[in-house]
Amino acid sequence: MHHFHRPGQALICFQILRPLNVVTERGRIRQRGDQIVEHICAVLAQADPKQKEQWKQQGHPISHVIVQKLRGVTAQTGDILLYRNQKFEVQGCQNPGELNHYMLYYCMERLDKNG
Repeated sequence: MHHFHRPGQALICFQILRPLNVVTERGRIRQRGDQIVEHICAVLAQADPKQKEQWKQQGHPISHVIVQKLRGVTAQTGDILLYRNQKFEVQGCQNPGELNHYMLYYCMERLDKNG
């Protein structure tokens, strides 16, 4: 089966970076960097204005939507999806219709964490 994409919408392989948290002697949780969990192949797209406004009203602004065909590994809210030198922080996930065909990741590109 052939899948046709618009230019720039080919599948991209992202690394999933999950925050590595440790508990200090005082019982506080501190982030000690990120660990690579797995990778996924997905399509990267700009979020449309309606999506951006909806997520902004919820206190989680987004800039992009990443669409993954479900095959085992998934990212979760708070993960970073890394592609080359671009980092996208997952603000939320959606499994449309809960049919386990696709997973939508609503992400904010993190320019402060790039490089």
